[in-house]
Amino acid sequence: MILFFKLLSIFFILASVYFLLWRGEVENAFVSAVFGSLAFFISIRFEIKKRMSERQLHASKTIGEK
Repeated sequence: MILFFKLLSIFFILASVYFLLWRGEVENAFVSAVFGSLAFFISIRFEIKKRMSERQLHASKTIGEK
């Protein structure tokens, strides 16, 4: 899921560059950049959530051993 959103963000940023540089459509470039940014931050959110659940699992195992 993390990789999917990172690839999606790269796609949207590249689409934004295309719209801005080759077609000169500033509005479409902005919208595409916003979607790319959202996809990037969603991937970061999933990454943090995964790390937090791994830490909680590790913490519960170490508490159970004591």
